[in-house]
Amino acid sequence: MTWKECKKLILEDLKRTTNNPSKVNAIRFMITNASFKMSFWFRIGTYLQGKRWWKLSYYLVFWHYKQLMYKTSIQLPLGTNVGGGLKFYHFGNVVINKNTTIGKNISIYNGVSIGINGQSFPPIIGDNVVICTGAKVIGNIIIGNNCVIGANSVVIRDIPENSVAVGVPARVLKNKGGYNYAQQFISHK
Repeated sequence: MTWKECKKLILEDLKRTTNNPSKVNAIRFMITNASFKMSFWFRIGTYLQGKRWWKLSYYLVFWHYKQLMYKTSIQLPLGTNVGGGLKFYHFGNVVINKNTTIGKNISIYNGVSIGINGQSFPPIIGDNVVICTGAKVIGNIIIGNNCVIGANSVVIRDIPENSVAVGVPARVLKNKGGYNYAQQFISHK
């Protein structure tokens, strides 16, 4: 990751938090908003990871980020492939596998687990996805763009684009081509 890409991802995360992504708001949200603080230090740590000339800075950022993970109970390992616009709505018991691929503008609520099932590969999650409280996304599956995963759902099969999935195991409740359920869900919050 280049510094330019890192700054772009931080700005996209800030835009999900506020409508005015100025430097003053960035500093304000670094202090007051745990979601932006978490994503900011995640981006900086991921950028510094593997850079030999910044090794001391990486260890300081890693230590600070580790403390944030303990405070918020969000386990998002540095280096995880996450697109811009990451937002955590609530904190506590969020676990994300390091090898998971996550698209842009994802919303994650508390109690979410995203990981592997035994020896399988991790999930791939598309853009504009909302994963509600307590949902589990497990195994070598693909969740399409513009999806909502309902509360306490267990997703073990692929979910097509523009869908709402609920239940244990999760089944597609609604699927309309071209209709963005995730955007409708977020706009009512």
